[in-house]
Amino acid sequence: MSLFGNRNLRDEWKKSYTRQVAQEAADKLNQYMKQQVNQRVNGGYSNEPRQNDTASNRGPSPEGVNNTTYHYSYRSAKKKEEPKQSAAPQQPANMKEIIKKSAAPFYAVGITWLLYAALLPMYRWFDFVIAAAVSLLVYWLAKKIFKDKKIYVPVPQEPVQTGNSEVDRIIAEGKEYLAQLRRADLDIPDAKISAQIVRMEDISSKIFAFIAENPNRAPEIRRFMNYYLPTTLKLLKSYHRLDSQGIRGENITATMRNIEKMMDTIVLAFEKQLDNLFQDEAMDISTDITVLEGMLEREGLTGDPMNK
Repeated sequence: MSLFGNRNLRDEWKKSYTRQVAQEAADKLNQYMKQQVNQRVNGGYSNEPRQNDTASNRGPSPEGVNNTTYHYSYRSAKKKEEPKQSAAPQQPANMKEIIKKSAAPFYAVGITWLLYAALLPMYRWFDFVIAAAVSLLVYWLAKKIFKDKKIYVPVPQEPVQTGNSEVDRIIAEGKEYLAQLRRADLDIPDAKISAQIVRMEDISSKIFAFIAENPNRAPEIRRFMNYYLPTTLKLLKSYHRLDSQGIRGENITATMRNIEKMMDTIVLAFEKQLDNLFQDEAMDISTDITVLEGMLEREGLTGDPMNK
């Protein structure tokens, strides 16, 4: 015996308000799916009039008779030119991607059950079936609206071991400074300063990578470590504290502008510090090039062979 075999239950179901709500939800879902299909298919039926030579061939038409011929044809779907998609954003170095799922669909389902229980009957078995179906529909729509987010978190890295305890300490402190720069970048909303912080973080990472490969050059960044980085972080924290006051008084505005101007100078100083580390290598390469040019010239392997 089917679940709807009882005529009384079947009649009660047809007359119930719950069935009307379920029918409306099903109609809306059906309408939504049709819209999605129509959007994907760029075509349709056309009832535009086609003026041809029918009238001229047949001669003048009697008064009140329209010789205009209508045709119904299906326009072939033309493939739309898909817009060029921009390259996917690159994953930041030393960061891993994590998908943060939205909790909104679960809240939506909970609210749906509360509203359903408050407004509609919940004492028959099919009431729970309809509530579950509506909840699934709400969950699906909420997932479409509230997308999951991608976030990047630092990847735990093993401490660098160079064999020199002093250099290892410098690199460890440098990584802590880099973490503080990232936090400052998140705290400060100003786009220009944020870009400058990212630039300083990138340069600092290259400086510490160079020292890890060349531990004997560590003394050259002592002032960078003991003064430049700590003072820069102090200025950034002061900027964030002033910006979070919510007012633009004379003292606050003047101080923030001074810090903004100073950031340009600091970025140049960081770049100069990195460039100085390659001074010896540049001199060695320049010497090698000079010697190579001299040897090639003595061997007659340079210049235009037609002029020899």
